[in-house]
Amino acid sequence: MSKTTRLDETIEVARPLNEAFAYISEFNRIEEWDPAVAKGIRLTDGPLGVGTKYRIDMKAGFSLYYTVTEWEAEHRLLMTVDSKVFTAVEEILFVHSAGSLQVVEG
Repeated sequence: MSKTTRLDETIEVARPLNEAFAYISEFNRIEEWDPAVAKGIRLTDGPLGVGTKYRIDMKAGFSLYYTVTEWEAEHRLLMTVDSKVFTAVEEILFVHSAGSLQVVEG
């Protein structure tokens, strides 16, 4: 039997959309904003977008492998996440709301 767990988080960002998207979409810097991450390493060359791959080394001693599967610049990222114990899909949305920018991760 497969069990699905959904994790959602929304933060407000006091930065312009283009800056927030550029910063968050560079997952090799994920340790700067995710306290559970020891290091993010980009595994592919070339421009960021569909097909970009990362290895995320967690402080808990395991690694996650991310692959960008959908890329809508300054709007949405969709990535698959693989590890030895689970697979997941991670979506990050960039939403303007009431004059502010919200980053929604789920």
